[in-house]
Amino acid sequence: MNARFRPFLLDYFEECEGDSRRTDNFLGQSHPYWGALCFPHIVEERFFGFMTWMLATSLVDDSFADPRIHQVPGEAEALKRSYVALLRGEPYEENRRTRALAAAVSHYGGPSSPAVIDRMLRALVDVIESSLRELTGGVSASFTDMDSYLRFRRTNVYGEWLKPMTEWGLGIDLDERATEAGDLRQLHDLVIDHWILVNDIFSFPKELEAGEDMNCIFLLMDRENLSLQESLDHAAALAMATEQKFVTARGALSADLDHDVRRYLLELEHMISGNLQFHRWTSRYHGYTRTDRQQDGSAEQTSLYRRGDTHNPL
Repeated sequence: MNARFRPFLLDYFEECEGDSRRTDNFLGQSHPYWGALCFPHIVEERFFGFMTWMLATSLVDDSFADPRIHQVPGEAEALKRSYVALLRGEPYEENRRTRALAAAVSHYGGPSSPAVIDRMLRALVDVIESSLRELTGGVSASFTDMDSYLRFRRTNVYGEWLKPMTEWGLGIDLDERATEAGDLRQLHDLVIDHWILVNDIFSFPKELEAGEDMNCIFLLMDRENLSLQESLDHAAALAMATEQKFVTARGALSADLDHDVRRYLLELEHMISGNLQFHRWTSRYHGYTRTDRQQDGSAEQTSLYRRGDTHNPL
């Protein structure tokens, strides 16, 4: 699977097979492994398309953090317009950055309702449009408390997009049941809040090194006047409490649920455990040069050593 997406990465990073350090490092983050952990019941004929989206959307996210894009005024905004036009089926500028996303879009189709795909693409447009805010507005200046931060991040970390994405992968259509207020909405929001907190804990050292500050750890230190360690401990406690809320809410649901809803709920359960396991393991958050990562995902500790990132690996 990586081999089939590799040409788009070589193009994106402007590398060749003889000199492909950034491509190799990006693939080494194992995004398809993340997808398989979080979505283990994807129908077989859609597996490759789904995992391609895991790679492409991560690359889209990274593209706005590429230092080179901010050296030319207006280039990040132009890239956002190209991504959005591509997703809407409108004319867009073809370049090394948009070709990877176009490759992922080409894998959509099949027997799912077109409404599922339409909801997914519209939600992904919202994600991309929020990406520039992450780079230009400091977290302490933008949010007054954790609730407002989490509400924004539910879109920013693919919360809305993952609902129809999951439906497409499972070959189901929940229509508006997964988006309107209700039990499914509450459960999905709890899962995404857990994702946000886990991501913020494990990505904090990388983001600190890169000069980014869209992370609840900064918010807790600034608004709650907590130390760094206290902020990390508080975020971890919130993640565990969020998981327990999910377990309680899931257990309170009626046992008389239709087949598609039960499949969707099972995938939500895997999203919590799978995302945590991926964050404990991936080189994306533990560094490309570190050799003592525990493959079973049992390692918990992290520290502030240099990691490098997608565009500037060590």
